[in-house]
Amino acid sequence: MRGREFGAGVREALRKAGLTGRAAAELAGWDPAKLSDMLNGKGGVTEGDLHRLLGLCRTPLDETEHLVALYRETSQPGWLQVHGEKMPVELRTLH
Repeated sequence: MRGREFGAGVREALRKAGLTGRAAAELAGWDPAKLSDMLNGKGGVTEGDLHRLLGLCRTPLDETEHLVALYRETSQPGWLQVHGEKMPVELRTLH
């Protein structure tokens, strides 16, 4: 669940920046497969890589913090996701 939300959030950041996956990978100096792995929750990226990509997308700080928190949680077991005061990314990306 968290991995899907993370991937959807990064895809939304790319969309808002007007970047395709291939263009974003090129700007970051990555093989497109690396970005694909990130979007599909297969790992292979560091937190620094995530910050680099979100910086290239000019992602707002609150969304960057949300995605970094999701990135950190992706390795934790469990399916229950508590959203607290923040809306889930699926609802956040509708506006």
